[in-house]
This record gives sequence, structure tokens and C-alpha cells, in this order.
Amino acid sequence: MSKQRFYIGVIVVLVLVNIFFLFSINHRNDHHRGEGPRNIIIERLSLDDKQIDIYDGLIDNHRRLFKDEMNRIYILRKTFFNGHDSLLIPLSSSYLELEKINKQHINDIMEICTDSQKKEFKAFINEQSLFSQNRDPKH
Repeated sequence: MSKQRFYIGVIVVLVLVNIFFLFSINHRNDHHRGEGPRNIIIERLSLDDKQIDIYDGLIDNHRRLFKDEMNRIYILRKTFFNGHDSLLIPLSSSYLELEKINKQHINDIMEICTDSQKKEFKAFINEQSLFSQNRDPKH
């Protein structure tokens, strides 16, 4: 009987630990919900309602273009890695197109900003790690 009680105790403790971890993970995810790039930019730039509506349209367009190009890259990569070396240039061009799509998105956001918001947006972009190399901070 003591072994059975011991095992029951261990099981109860494990169940409680799992419940605690599930609760903490859900709580942490709820806390960070809504803090994506869209909301960070809206808050950081203090966009008004009209700007937010335009910005949401820009996001939808950017996502569509980006997704389409990523699908193209996926198909090209699959074919390229299956021995079609002639696809290297179209594949490279698709990667360049992704960068153009991202740059155009930034330009589009700049167009809806006031002068002070443009300065803030440029500062925000420079603060991000989007453009830094993954280097060892010691070097």
C-alpha cells in the first residue's frame, strides 16, 4: 500500500506541475498578444484612426505580395535542389523581389506619416536588428 500511495502522490504532483505550466504559458501568451509589429508601430508613431486604416490596408497588401513571392521561392528552390541549376538566377531574382517588397512597404508607411512620425519611424527602423549582422558582440 505504501508504494501505491507513493505512486499516486507522484502522479498528483506531476499533474499539478503540468497544470501550473500550462497556466503560466497561456498567461504569458495572453500578456504578449497584441504586441506585434502592427501595434508597436501604431503606438510608437501615434498613428491616428485614418492612418491606421490606411496602414492596415498596406499590411494586407504586403502580406499578400510577400506570401506570393515566398510560394514562388518555394517552388523554385524545390526544383533547383532537384538538379535544375538553370533556376539559380530566377531564384536569386525572387529573393531580390522579397527585399523590394519589404522596402516598398517601408516607403508606403513613410508616405502616410507626418514629418515627425517619419523621423520616429526611421529611428525605430534603426533600432531594430533587421539590418545588423549576427556578430559576436565581443568583436
